[in-house]
Amino acid sequence: MRTTPLAAAAAILLTLPAVAGAATRDRNDDGIPDSWEKRHKLALVAGQDARDQDHDGLTNLVEWQAGTNPRRRDSDRDGRPDGREDSDRDGLRNRFEGPTGHDAGEADTDDDGVKDGREGAGRVRRVSGTTVTIDLGGGRTARATVTDETVSRCGTADDWLSGALDLPLVDDLADDAGDAVGDVVELVDEVLPALRSAGAEDDGSGDDGTPVDVPFVDLPADGAPVEDVPTEDVPTDEGDAVDTADEDACPDGAVQKGTWLHASGLEDGTFAWLDVVSDEED
Repeated sequence: MRTTPLAAAAAILLTLPAVAGAATRDRNDDGIPDSWEKRHKLALVAGQDARDQDHDGLTNLVEWQAGTNPRRRDSDRDGRPDGREDSDRDGLRNRFEGPTGHDAGEADTDDDGVKDGREGAGRVRRVSGTTVTIDLGGGRTARATVTDETVSRCGTADDWLSGALDLPLVDDLADDAGDAVGDVVELVDEVLPALRSAGAEDDGSGDDGTPVDVPFVDLPADGAPVEDVPTEDVPTDEGDAVDTADEDACPDGAVQKGTWLHASGLEDGTFAWLDVVSDEED
């Protein structure tokens, strides 16, 4: 049977949705497209998101987000393992993206206008009394104290990644000072520079603060874990106070050596907030 050009074009159009669907199919429901898993010879009968076949410190989910090869420790063969790369150029190494609840393929995971690497994400390196030192990656650290005014929230890495707990700490529409500058803008302008200066230690990388390439090393804690990280009311973007004490507040001892942090903020030598990555629920 002869096929006219019009009929042939119609047949092609009818197949396009199926092709698009195949490209995004995820039969093992692990958040990674089947097409990517097939290309890298990963099994489709079991979830691959948490596995790390090449032992580079990145799960397959992070490898997919970053665009790296899950079968090769150094995908671009530049002498630097994939975990030490910064694929989305947000200032946060690939190794730190997944555990802190960030997307290795998005420079600003929560779309708040601040790159992930400037939000104080990292891993608690040392706790001494109420003083906490955070490894921010790339040889950078931040040190400050936890006080009664510190706001803390806890959630799994998936919670933070999905945005389920990304409530603003202030009303981004409010202007309490009446100076025509929104509170959230003033908070960012005040706190974030402190993260880079007052709370950041000199890592010997130069006056410009360019991170140095050093491997992640767990250092022993000087003291016991912080026993209590208090919480307080966190306003929503409508300006209404939300009591987080019964929902996502952090339990005693949540902040200790090895704890991952989704974000943190420094103000006058103290932590204004700590967004803690808790263990997955059993």
